[in-house]
Amino acid sequence: FGFLNFKWPAGAGSVFRASSGVLLDLKQLQVSCAVAETTASAYLMPLMIPVLVVIFTLGWYPVSRAIERLNPAFFHKFRVPALVNALGLLSVAFFISVVSATVSILDCYESPNREKTVRSQPFTVCWQSTHVNLMPVTTIAILIFVVGILSALCITAWKAPKLYSNPSFQDATQFLFRKYHARSWWFGIAQLIRSTLLAMVTIVSPNDAYAQFLMMVLILIASLSLHIMFSPYKSALANALECLQLAVLITVIILGSWFMNTSTSTGREVESGTGDALNVLMLLCITVNVLALVCSVAWSLAVDKLGFGSARRAAQMGQLAQEWQACCAKVAPMDPAQMQSLVDLASWRDIAAIKEVVALVGLEVQYADEALPPSSTSSASIKRLPSINGLTVERPVKVEARVACAV
Repeated sequence: FGFLNFKWPAGAGSVFRASSGVLLDLKQLQVSCAVAETTASAYLMPLMIPVLVVIFTLGWYPVSRAIERLNPAFFHKFRVPALVNALGLLSVAFFISVVSATVSILDCYESPNREKTVRSQPFTVCWQSTHVNLMPVTTIAILIFVVGILSALCITAWKAPKLYSNPSFQDATQFLFRKYHARSWWFGIAQLIRSTLLAMVTIVSPNDAYAQFLMMVLILIASLSLHIMFSPYKSALANALECLQLAVLITVIILGSWFMNTSTSTGREVESGTGDALNVLMLLCITVNVLALVCSVAWSLAVDKLGFGSARRAAQMGQLAQEWQACCAKVAPMDPAQMQSLVDLASWRDIAAIKEVVALVGLEVQYADEALPPSSTSSASIKRLPSINGLTVERPVKVEARVACAV
């Protein structure tokens, strides 16, 4: 948001500037005090950070082997799948930061002196000597950090259904699949595409604040709709937190539309009663977002590390298992006509629940092919999906609920 062509008020603007370090903006660290600030240094230094991180991570592989020889009981050498998983985790976590730093040199907006300058480097005039000289480096950086990373992860997701039964592949790709439900194993790619689109907003429209606002809102609303539709995370708390964060971002950008820079005067002053009120509301939204994140992390730690509420959850799961077993005992003896009649009476929420049960049983229980109805085992109705526990199971896309109960 801080890179948009908006006249942000002091409060929200300060928050955006303070958080710009996440996007590898080194201005907050006052690097110019130690290194002369030129177009090349301002652009290349942020790009060196991911390179150094990769070198440092890869360097731990031979170091771990040496340390293991000294004290094998205390330290184990890094395995290649674990090393790949660590690099993948870093690439996903900082993908939007790396993409933003890579394309920042192309973010040319019209400055007050009517010259097109780089937004993050106001002293650099676009498409002149020093700027043009960096274009080969920019091309290579885009091919590696944007196209390369995104293509590698897309290929990984594409190959996952066939390779996920391999334990080494599971260990190497935990960063991409572990936190998602099996039915939404591909959702990590959707989030990477969202990050790329958000980073490209100011590149596509560097001057038109309304176009930037429109693209931001469309991307965020599409992301929220997609998330509500699939609820991809295995944790209900994570799904709720993601919806809250996207809703907060949409609210902040809508409130911030008051501060858009336009070529004509709109009479909307930053320092006004309305501007101050909107500033307070934006800060409130950001505060709610941060508090929700902190509370979620604290709750997760209390549950996982301290066992908070474990006895109550165990009792609930035990009762649910008994109810499920009793339900299966009633459903299993039904003939196909009775099952069809029951399914016909189900609401859309009931049908969604049946599909969830079928997916759970089909993916987490390795059952024999003869357990499936003959009509559902044709090649046209088979879909291969990865399993959380490593079992790659062929299951029908449409399968009767009684099959899950029979298993």
